[in-house]
Amino acid sequence: TVVPQVRQDLKRLLSSPSALKKGERRMLTDFANQTRRHLIVENAIILPIARARLSTADLDLLRQGMLERRGLHGLIGDENADGLT
Repeated sequence: TVVPQVRQDLKRLLSSPSALKKGERRMLTDFANQTRRHLIVENAIILPIARARLSTADLDLLRQGMLERRGLHGLIGDENADGLT
């Protein structure tokens, strides 16, 4: 995964703004495009099926897993933060 490199590059840019190197720009663009495609599939296909087929407890476990994978666990309250239920 490129997430650690993305974090490092973004932290560097925030602390001392400078031009992105060609490789950094390409990596960040590829990461953003891949993430966008993933979210489109998740929102358009996966979540509607999950809402129709899973129990409330199952949806809560799914929500928690999604928050953890995104590094958002603990940053967002437990009240339907991502609209799954």
